[in-house]
Amino acid sequence: MPCAPPSRSRALVDRVGRAAAHAKDAGAPARRRGRAAGLPKAFATLKGLRGSPHFLRYLIAYLIYNDSIQTIVAVASIFAAAELGFADRELILLFLLIQATGFAGSLIAGRFADRVGHKRTLLVQIAVFFLLTVWARWTGSSASPGASSG
Repeated sequence: MPCAPPSRSRALVDRVGRAAAHAKDAGAPARRRGRAAGLPKAFATLKGLRGSPHFLRYLIAYLIYNDSIQTIVAVASIFAAAELGFADRELILLFLLIQATGFAGSLIAGRFADRVGHKRTLLVQIAVFFLLTVWARWTGSSASPGASSG
């Protein structure tokens, strides 16, 4: 049996597709478009978190922890350019160094977490970040901490 000409086949596929879409949407409420489509689902998910306090606490901790890491990455190049006078080439190298250090650090932290536990690993990482920040503040400037440099 010969195949139908391409134009007739295409018309048939279009008609079947429209009929299937119409049947699927029959009786369904009007669909929302764009951002409004996801808002009811997002609010329903947030309501569902009331029954999972541990998961909610995890999400908040993840937000704070991940945001601090992203801030360090974002501000490092700004600080290097403005305060240390790095050129564009040096900033690119700094960015690559930060990425490589983060990759190696994640591998090391994963192995450390397997040995001592995830919570203890995170606490150690937070303590190290805190100590490095304090150390950088005290050694990064000729002015004493708290003194105005302006």
